[in-house]
Amino acid sequence: MEQALRHKLEKPHELEIQQKSPLASGEGTSQESRQEPEKLVTRKDSKKTVKVKFGTWNVGSMKLKNDGEIVVPNGGRSLNMTKFMENKELKALSVQETKLVGEGEVILDEEFGGEYKMYYIGESTRKNGVGIILHSDLQKNVKVDRVSDRLIVLTFMKYDKVWHIISAYAPHQGHSAAVKRKFMEELEEYVRLFPESDIIVLCGDMNAHVGESSDGYEGVHGGSGFGIRNPEGGRLLKLAKTLNMAVVNTYFEKEGRYRITYKNNKNETQTDHILLGKDHLGFIEDCEAIPDGFDEILQHKLLVAEFLVKNDNEGEDQNLFDFSDKNNNVGEDQNLDENNNEW
Repeated sequence: MEQALRHKLEKPHELEIQQKSPLASGEGTSQESRQEPEKLVTRKDSKKTVKVKFGTWNVGSMKLKNDGEIVVPNGGRSLNMTKFMENKELKALSVQETKLVGEGEVILDEEFGGEYKMYYIGESTRKNGVGIILHSDLQKNVKVDRVSDRLIVLTFMKYDKVWHIISAYAPHQGHSAAVKRKFMEELEEYVRLFPESDIIVLCGDMNAHVGESSDGYEGVHGGSGFGIRNPEGGRLLKLAKTLNMAVVNTYFEKEGRYRITYKNNKNETQTDHILLGKDHLGFIEDCEAIPDGFDEILQHKLLVAEFLVKNDNEGEDQNLFDFSDKNNNVGEDQNLDENNNEW
């Protein structure tokens, strides 16, 4: 694992890894001292609020062009990510299975204004690969931690809160139980670094079926999932319970097509998820899969969560970090690897 987060946050945000992961022994913590929300009620008490959409999408593959354009290829067609995010009104999008090589940051379509920037990491074998695309509203004082080709974490201050967005790509069927367990333990270790007062958004292709009903995971599973739970889904729910988080996309009653995130011929499942700390579920206005548009022809569907947050656009965003460390890759756009110009 790469070196742990190099955060230098102002008090009272002090980061430290807690006790050894209970997932290693298959046991979760009781969390008896923490209160669970009785129901999902959006906080509408603020006079100045704004709706913000965050999404997650397994794109299957990506191509970076020298002019800063990022496209998703499929069947001879390509999708410009800037236009896609503008059309979907997304402020942030976590992407998985990009199959990009190396790591870096790139401003999308800079010659046309460059409102979006992608932070990514991949490996030379062109498997896996994860990234997060941010709108310019969220790009000030971003802290990037590229953990592996399956895990990337961005931290920033916005909407009067500290945010941690995690893009995760869990090992799929065919990988050993040991590989899957190691990934979950690594994921838990990083989430535990953050104070519960911060907004932690864990999203990605978790390759886990959490099932339609909560069935023993009330307060973690909202009872509006899809399909039948599998062992990977059970482990994800156990992780969520341990971390005092909830699977947001199971909290909204939707037609099946708005819950399905993966479709391959007649096989329809829900493998992509958005998790959020229970204490912040009240910020969620809606969450659903988007079955129409370009992403309809891809196997994985875009999953979007809509937040209702304080509008702080008129104020100054706080600087949380000391950027004296030149190795933290923040605020410096890196040159594109020529290998990423190939399909």
